Amino acid sequence: MESLALLNEVKDLFIEFANKSNIDLQERFGTVEKFRKFLIAFTFMQLTEMGVEVKDAYDIVMGCGQYDALIEKVWQDAQK
Repeated sequence: MESLALLNEVKDLFIEFANKSNIDLQERFGTVEKFRKFLIAFTFMQLTEMGVEVKDAYDIVMGCGQYDALIEKVWQDAQK
């Protein structure tokens, strides 16, 4: 649930910035889904640029244990 709270905070900051800067997010992203994907990528990128390890950043954004689950899935898919 912490990841959802973080992403919602980032979303709120982006919306506030866009409103103050007269940026039309609908025009910029087109769909809510594209905006959500951007927020996830942006948050992950910012964490890693701040020095957070990739595994930890992924778990912070996607939820605890999700990095290991992704690695396992990728490994299993590569074995096919």
